[in-house]
Amino acid sequence: MVNLRVLFIGLLYGATSTMLQAQAPAIEWQRCLGGSLYEESWGVQATADGGCAVLGSTASYDGDVSGQHGPPDFWLVKLDAMGQIQWQRCYGGSDADVATRLLATSDGGFLMLGSTTSADGDIECNGFFSHAWALKVDSIGNVQWQTCLAGDLDGSGADIDQAVETADGGYLAVGGTFANEGIWQENHGQSDYFAAKLDGGGVVEWLHCYGGSGQDEAWAIKATPEGDHVIAGTSASTDGQVTTGSTGQVWVIKIDTEGNLLWNRRMGGSGGPNMDDSAKDLLVNPDGSILVVGSTASNDGDVSGNHGNYDVWLVLLDSSGTIQQQRCFGGTGEDQAWSGAVAGQGRFVVAGYTKSNDGDVSGNHGGNGLDAWVLMVDADLDLLWQKCLGGSGGDDAYAVARNPAGEIFTSGKTYSTDGDVSGLHSPGIQDIWLVKLFSDLDAGVGELLGAGQLSTYPSPATDRVNVVLPTYMQERATLEVLDITGRIVLQRPVEPGMRSLQIAVEGWANGVYCLELRTGAGTVIGRFVKQ
Repeated sequence: MVNLRVLFIGLLYGATSTMLQAQAPAIEWQRCLGGSLYEESWGVQATADGGCAVLGSTASYDGDVSGQHGPPDFWLVKLDAMGQIQWQRCYGGSDADVATRLLATSDGGFLMLGSTTSADGDIECNGFFSHAWALKVDSIGNVQWQTCLAGDLDGSGADIDQAVETADGGYLAVGGTFANEGIWQENHGQSDYFAAKLDGGGVVEWLHCYGGSGQDEAWAIKATPEGDHVIAGTSASTDGQVTTGSTGQVWVIKIDTEGNLLWNRRMGGSGGPNMDDSAKDLLVNPDGSILVVGSTASNDGDVSGNHGNYDVWLVLLDSSGTIQQQRCFGGTGEDQAWSGAVAGQGRFVVAGYTKSNDGDVSGNHGGNGLDAWVLMVDADLDLLWQKCLGGSGGDDAYAVARNPAGEIFTSGKTYSTDGDVSGLHSPGIQDIWLVKLFSDLDAGVGELLGAGQLSTYPSPATDRVNVVLPTYMQERATLEVLDITGRIVLQRPVEPGMRSLQIAVEGWANGVYCLELRTGAGTVIGRFVKQ
């Protein structure tokens, strides 16, 4: 008989087999969010309480949604560690307000990004054409400030796709614009990348455009260790500032703290019939190396290993923009990446969708239909695990986040009512779909041993740890906490009906601790880090 305690502790410290390390984490919970009309989410952020905040666009006036100004609105939803809604707020006006990304800010609030054509309600823009819109709220959703970046009077607009917080307490936001007058006078032709530096109150300090005579749009920005920033997106230009790299439509640039262009790198391949290799996100390592998260239909130029059709394409650059490694992931169907997150120990988690059920992909719920797809790779871009999420109706993961405990959140959309999905508000109308996976640090133990997993937060912890208990507990149980040696440092009874408990750890030695909850249904395991 397998000794759960020895196996679990061994897994935490690398003493188990590759088979265990490659097992994808199970779903902890899933939640459909919305009403009787259309919703989708492009933003999710983990929060310090073990829960998350989700940003989407909503057209509904019912179900989970209240306070709608006029469809669509920005919609921000805060959920606890068990997936229960704590609060929700709609933001916008009577016209179209479309949310793109969400940033959790250092003060505990959130910065919401997107575009608007409204001029009433929460919006302080002049309407009639599309503006890039940034809205800052506090930890419970109260508006603190907003900023509109106007387009041209001829209707040429702009939208913000991603932002980062800067060292001076401000923000640097990027996106694409067709405008070419006023603050956009640097535009090189058609659509350009733009970077807008905002102070802590949302006031524009500077704005620069980057690109060439073709259509260029920035999707992602991240800070580098030395304080500069890298920006990535898609470029159809071969002139202007698009000077380095001989082929492809993925364009990565690095700028300094004043927005001056330091280097640029164009990369990809011939892109198939639509020339549509793309970069949708960026991740930066402590050594300054850069992971570009995107998709490709190419199998030439900088791209090799395409499985057929579109593949998820990951490219590792050094701090100077030189390609170090690239890998394609997918199958013979269409596979796309939208978002990524750093997972520690040189690993990255990536989310998107797949229409494959071969190659790197297995477990598609619709055969070769559309499933949300999550995968993790190591520092060498070798695939560690992959997981299809969804049902037969069509599902997508547009955003991914990971908390310090290793738990992974994805948000996107679903039409499904089966498979992994339950709770769709209106059949045939898409909801936001939010999924929380168990910690990737413990991946494989539950599936191998038939044991569930306990959710703990925060981790690392300094004084107290909260333990979320299984909902199916119907009888008295015992919780044990063990240190690295397997020594029991705490043992306490758990009464039926309890949903959570708190452990005081202030005087404990620093390190990793294991939890075992023995119930009549079996043993449930967990972990946390004390520091």
